[in-house]
Amino acid sequence: MHSSSLFSEATPPIVIVNTAHSGSRLLTSILVDAGVYMGSNVSGSLDCLEMVPLVQHAILSSRSGVPTGNELRDPESRRLAKCHIGKHLQNIGQAERWEWKLCETLLIVPLIKAYFPQAKFVHLIRDGRDVALSPFVAPKAPLWRKVYFGSSELSSWHGFPMTQRAYRAHGMLFNAHRWRYHVDLARGFSRWLGVPA
Repeated sequence: MHSSSLFSEATPPIVIVNTAHSGSRLLTSILVDAGVYMGSNVSGSLDCLEMVPLVQHAILSSRSGVPTGNELRDPESRRLAKCHIGKHLQNIGQAERWEWKLCETLLIVPLIKAYFPQAKFVHLIRDGRDVALSPFVAPKAPLWRKVYFGSSELSSWHGFPMTQRAYRAHGMLFNAHRWRYHVDLARGFSRWLGVPA
């Protein structure tokens, strides 16, 4: 069975892709008001907690932090997808459309596309200056280094160590880089999907 058939009965999702602090909470609220199902297990910022294990596993297990879709052959990715997307859809009821909000989903667009070939992707871009001024998570852990830089091997960036102290002092620079990296990544995915960026 091809992995995409795990969800052959589900309608295609709406997938919001963006870097953190770009307004996805507001957009998700608008979609919910329009009748789009977003799940029942969400954080205070409306992040879909059911999707966290799958997204984090896909990012950490890929060489550059950006899965290519080949992870469909990975039994752990299949297990996590079946378990957590299944749980996310458990209470969908009569909703005709569904979505989730989790900013790091941006990094796994090829994997989501492989599971849901008809998925609708919405790329949300906020002014990078505003994003740069919004505090986020320091890139200390391997996951966050891949989210910021596409590599968990970096110990420093432009002479700044991957520490909370460096992030407190230079967070605006780290955030600006993350915004640029994510916007470029999403635009590259748009071209790959055949959509004008």
